Amino acid sequence: MKESEFGICMPVYPPTTKPAPPYYFKGYTLTIFYEADPKVLREMLPEPLEPAPSNLVTIDAQYLPWSFPCGPCSEGGVYIAAKYKDITADYCPFMFMDSDVGVYGGREIYGYPKEMGNISLTFGGLPLQHGFSSSPHSLPGGKELMTGVVNRCGVDLYKINVALVEKGKLDDSEIVPGVPRLPAKHIVLKMIPNVDGKPLIRQLNLVPLEQGNVLEEWRGPATISFEESPADPIYKLRPVKILGGVYQHVEIWLGTGKVIHDYLKH
Repeated sequence: MKESEFGICMPVYPPTTKPAPPYYFKGYTLTIFYEADPKVLREMLPEPLEPAPSNLVTIDAQYLPWSFPCGPCSEGGVYIAAKYKDITADYCPFMFMDSDVGVYGGREIYGYPKEMGNISLTFGGLPLQHGFSSSPHSLPGGKELMTGVVNRCGVDLYKINVALVEKGKLDDSEIVPGVPRLPAKHIVLKMIPNVDGKPLIRQLNLVPLEQGNVLEEWRGPATISFEESPADPIYKLRPVKILGGVYQHVEIWLGTGKVIHDYLKH
């Protein structure tokens, strides 16, 4: 095999993740937005990042029946609004997925801190994976509650509940009150050691997400609860003020990232 045939991820025969970005995802996302204690945010943000003035935390659970190149999968992520120089973006300290291709592709290419986990979305008590009517108010008895749970090693790390009581207006400047509707950008800390254990790659990367068609959006009041785990201490990010929650049926393109800070050169 020639080096030019290696692809971009191991194993090289056949290459596991192909081709290079951008990658495409289409599915259902449940998201909660809230303000958290800035002291806790500083504890989780790697230097030289600082909390954004909003002290915003965004946590989601997703079911993605169509994605390339991962295939059907589910994902959950935690994001902290952060600043680096003149850049404001969401830093990702935790992410979970039930696809091995998604885990090592996200870690090796971008630097997302992905781990294997179990993610579920239910709507009116029914799993989304089993199919559902796209209109929240088609369910009898006002069962418009959507719930997302991320579980790892038998621990429900977080559980999101959103009452879908208001249809979203895509031309609104805010996705929920107090949260601007802006193009998503993620900051991730990519770290890969050399074979001798010394750092080989240690960098902050900026990754853009291009939102395609929003096929449907509903929003409403939200709650979140945590189970404590020393392995994944998301529970430290308890809300000070919950701003709201959103359900979206959406298409997303995960684009090509760029290095914004190289620790080994500073």
